[in-house]
Amino acid sequence: MPDSDSHRSSSSAGRANASEFRAAFQDEVAPLLPGLEALRLRRLARLKTETVLILAGCAAVGAVPLVIGSPSVLQIAVLMVGALIGGLIIAWQNYRWAATGFVDRVTEAIMPAICGFIGDLSYRRDPYHHADATRFLRLRVVERFSSAELKDEFEGRHRGTAFRMLKASQPSWDGNQPAFGFAGVMLTIDVPVPFSGTILLTGGRGQSFSRIASFAAAGQDLQTVTFDDLPFDSIFEVSAEDPAEARKLLVPRLRETLIELDRLTGGLAPDRSLRAAFDAGEFLLAIPRRSDAFDIGDLHRPVDGIESEMERLLTEVTIPHRVIDYLSGNHPDGA
Repeated sequence: MPDSDSHRSSSSAGRANASEFRAAFQDEVAPLLPGLEALRLRRLARLKTETVLILAGCAAVGAVPLVIGSPSVLQIAVLMVGALIGGLIIAWQNYRWAATGFVDRVTEAIMPAICGFIGDLSYRRDPYHHADATRFLRLRVVERFSSAELKDEFEGRHRGTAFRMLKASQPSWDGNQPAFGFAGVMLTIDVPVPFSGTILLTGGRGQSFSRIASFAAAGQDLQTVTFDDLPFDSIFEVSAEDPAEARKLLVPRLRETLIELDRLTGGLAPDRSLRAAFDAGEFLLAIPRRSDAFDIGDLHRPVDGIESEMERLLTEVTIPHRVIDYLSGNHPDGA
C-alpha cells in the first residue's frame, strides 16, 4: 500500500485518543450537550406518559369482554393477563424506538466533530445504498444480514488510500425465526497493486462458514490455492479464479500482515478467522464487532458523561486507518 502523507499522520489518526480530542470536544461538541440533554429529558417524560397510556389502553381493550358478556373467573384472569402481556410488549417496543432514536440523534450530532478531527472522512448514519454490503454477501465474505440493520457508513482516505466502512448489526428476528448473521464492520480498501480475478480468504477455524465458502467457490469456479507457509495455511483457506494471481498478490510480507490482522480481529470471535476477499481492485474485510459500535449516548444517562466514551468511539472510527497502516507495513499496537 502507498505510504503518502494524509490529512493527519498515521500515528495520530490510527491512535487518536480522548486527550487529543479534548480541545475539539470543548469547541464543537460541548455546546451541543445542553440541547441534547433537554431532548433526552423530553423523550423520557413522553415515554413515561406513552407507557401509561399503552398499558391503560390494553387494559381497556381486555375489559371489553367483561362489559358485554359474563365471563368466568378463569376467563377474566386470562383476559387480564393477556392484556398486561400485550401492553408490556407494545410498551417495550415503544421504548426501543425511543432509545434508538435518541442514540441516532446524539451520534449524528457528534460524528461531524469526530470526522473533522480525524480528517478526510465523511459519515452517514443511514446509508443511501448498500452496494458494498451486497457485494460482501455475493462474495460470501459475510453470512446473511438484514438490510434494515445496516448503518454508519464512513468514506475517506488514509495514507493516500481510499476506503469505505459500513456497520451491520445482528438482527434479532427474521420472519418467524431468530436471525443469525454477520454483525460487525464491512471494510473496503483500494489496492494499489494491480491484480485480476477474485481471491477469497476464509478461515480454517470457522468450519461452518468454510463449508459455505467452499460451495461459493465451486459456484464461482474458483480453485483452492495453498502456499508453502504453515502459519498462513493453518489459518486461511484461499480460493482464486487464477492461482497464479493469488500467489503473485499474496507475497510473504502480505501473508504476515494478514496473519497479524487475523490475530487482532480473531480475539473478538475466537471460533472464527478473518474473512476477506480481493476483488475488482479492492480488499474487502469483514471484522466481527458489537452491534452498538459507533453508537454514543444513552436515554437513561445524562449526556454530559459522553466525553468518557470518546476514546472508545475514536478507536472504532479509526479501524480503517489501522488496517491500512498494517497493509502499509506500519504495524500499530492494536486494532
